[in-house]
Amino acid sequence: MRPILFLLLIIIASNNLLSQKWTDCCWERSAGGLEYKIEKPGEGKKLQLGDSVNIHWIWYDCETGEVLENSLEIMGIYKWSVGSGIFVIGFEEGLKKLKRGGKAYIKIPPKIAFGKNGLNGRKTFCYFIEVLPD
Repeated sequence: MRPILFLLLIIIASNNLLSQKWTDCCWERSAGGLEYKIEKPGEGKKLQLGDSVNIHWIWYDCETGEVLENSLEIMGIYKWSVGSGIFVIGFEEGLKKLKRGGKAYIKIPPKIAFGKNGLNGRKTFCYFIEVLPD
């Protein structure tokens, strides 16, 4: 019985830590409204238009910290060209804050995501993003 109780406490604590990533201090804000927290800047120069990189992301519910989508589970590592327009403006803006090997948490408000009439209406999107080293 005790191992089960211990495991339950670990799960509760880890869920609290995930949701704290989205509510604690020290977020920076871009002129476009993107909120970001750089966990690791990476090496070399920041990503620029046309750079080809491999990325990984985890999409979270901003309020609960629940994982909604993990790129490694649905498609593996994703090869992306900066500025290709595949992702919403806020996602690309967040990636351009990083260098190869960089990691960050980003909050994308509706105006640079899908707009007020788009996917999930006025919802802010929260992601962990990673640019993999070459």
